[in-house]
Amino acid sequence: MTMANHDCRWAIGVALCAHLAVGCAVDGPAGDTGGDPTTTTSHAGSGGGGGMGAAAGQGGAATVTATATTGSGTGGQGGESGGPSPQGCTASGLALIDEMNAYRQSQGLQKIPASSSLCIVSEHHVADLATNKPHAPSGCNLHSWSDKGAWTACCYTSDHSLASCMWNKPKELSAYPGNGYEIAASGVSSAATAVNLWKTSPGHHAVMINDGIWANHPWKAVGAAIDGGFAVIWYGEQTDPMP
Repeated sequence: MTMANHDCRWAIGVALCAHLAVGCAVDGPAGDTGGDPTTTTSHAGSGGGGGMGAAAGQGGAATVTATATTGSGTGGQGGESGGPSPQGCTASGLALIDEMNAYRQSQGLQKIPASSSLCIVSEHHVADLATNKPHAPSGCNLHSWSDKGAWTACCYTSDHSLASCMWNKPKELSAYPGNGYEIAASGVSSAATAVNLWKTSPGHHAVMINDGIWANHPWKAVGAAIDGGFAVIWYGEQTDPMP
């Protein structure tokens, strides 16, 4: 799926998107705007049922959907980092992380360390999206989860009323101690395709390079998965205790 004519705008703390070639919704931390929890395009709290999604922010304290970390990201990460691969990450997941980190480095930013826990969450979500299609019902987007697994189900909608459905997934499915924030895309078959798609969406791009509202939200961990035409990256602001 291409990003042709995809246009996202921020307004009153909530990302608004023109649903043209793909559905989109991008949200930022409500703490930055003083508003209610908001979400992003196809990453925790997106509007529209297809295309891409971004992470949701939480009310009060500043929270992030997807942002870059200030850490080096070289410790324990497989792929480009040359270190041992985290136990929970697949080769395709690490390839997606490497693609995203390579882009960050091209922008003068540091890598984000790969996280076993967030890779586990990512793998569960792409499998659920591909098999159970929780985003298929009207109004549900790519941050939705079915009732077919050991997690809290939700139809994630553009009003971001169920943002906690995203934030809590790492705690539900892994040893990760903090909240998780997701960006997602559909209709992709490779890491490069997914990252290039997100690069053309202002909201997703900001998450990847810590721009705008994400500038003060360093990521300490990242997980990813790509399968069945779906790609997701999960970000967290705490170090993953899982090797």
